[in-house]
Amino acid sequence: MADRGNILDELTNQQLVDRYRFNRAGLNYLETVFGPALRPATMRHKSLSAMDKLLITLRYLATGGIQLNDADMHNDSQPAVSKILTEVTNHLSSADVLGRNLFDEGHVPNGQYHLLGDSGYAGRRWLLTPYLNPQPGSQTAYNRSHKITRAKVERGKGQLKRRFGVLHGEIRVQPEKACRIFLTCAVLHNICKAWNIPMPDVIDDGGNANNMDNNIAPQHGMQYRDYFANTYF
Repeated sequence: MADRGNILDELTNQQLVDRYRFNRAGLNYLETVFGPALRPATMRHKSLSAMDKLLITLRYLATGGIQLNDADMHNDSQPAVSKILTEVTNHLSSADVLGRNLFDEGHVPNGQYHLLGDSGYAGRRWLLTPYLNPQPGSQTAYNRSHKITRAKVERGKGQLKRRFGVLHGEIRVQPEKACRIFLTCAVLHNICKAWNIPMPDVIDDGGNANNMDNNIAPQHGMQYRDYFANTYF
């Protein structure tokens, strides 16, 4: 394992961000928050510390590289890297970290929010899509608000992809693990935003929103959309 003391001491904050997406203060914060759950049960020879595990995971998420390359860079084996990725992503995507209890404790009112989709999705009570040919009035106002809100979401997705290269292409793991990797990236991205950690010096892929009018929306759920538009717009 590359000496993490050297990594933290020798690299500048921007170099750390470019390689691990977190600066020195951010890495120390991650170790403080997640370290207790990631520390080895025993300090046997070659046991990896919580910071070691975080650095290996962050490097993989940042680059989306082959695990063997990550292993070579950190002087470890590919099976060890795979095991570490599983351990760290399982913890960072766990119910405790995601705060799923926010719904149980009533901090976020369940059932009062909707997902937004483009016109390629079927409308549902929980999934609102735009009108293809909106009429003047509530339908036009609804479409305008829908477009503005989706644009903000798409910009957020673009930032998330820019920060974590693993999201740029196919994640060649089992679907359940891929979901945990995505959730882990989202958790880490929110921490970066809270700590005002800058974006890495990489090219943004744009994160452009899909054209809402490319596909014909299925009719299922359209009555609820009409009710929603007439009630709130």
